[in-house]
Amino acid sequence: QLHAMITRNSEEALIHIEAGNALLDEYWPANADLVIKREMIVGILNYMNDRVDEAIPHLEKSKAMIEGSLFPNGTELSNLYSFLGEAYLKNGDMQRAEEYMLKQFGDLSQIHHPQTLDDMAKLQNLSIFYLHSGNTEKAMTINQRVLRNFRRFPDMNPVDQAGAWFVRGNIYMARG
Repeated sequence: QLHAMITRNSEEALIHIEAGNALLDEYWPANADLVIKREMIVGILNYMNDRVDEAIPHLEKSKAMIEGSLFPNGTELSNLYSFLGEAYLKNGDMQRAEEYMLKQFGDLSQIHHPQTLDDMAKLQNLSIFYLHSGNTEKAMTINQRVLRNFRRFPDMNPVDQAGAWFVRGNIYMARG
């Protein structure tokens, strides 16, 4: 839902969210959940509008707040790690980008033995990350793992399966 809302008109959304933030700051006492959400949304909107330098501080702030909370939301944190990985990739900081892309897994054994559809989506993102970073060898290894595990997840969306084959084609194209 959030992704659909953001992609409709993210430039306009960012303007309205910034105006809303100003009102919240003025009239509503700080609420940790609200601050986390708005930092995350502003970071994602900036990222989607290719304002990576503006996105990273917002994403890092929301990540730090979630990590520091009593009951961190693992799904939100995983999504933030993915966005941070992509943002650092766009920024040219390959080391931090890879660190965050791997961090989204929490337990690195999920890379080798995906247990859920969410793990499969993360693997797909990791394969795409390595493709975009120019490491076609790692991209191919992860992509093979995604394709090999399809039969273990009969509920997997056919569009996601097609996406994995599309990534495979792009890997071959990148290899020349």
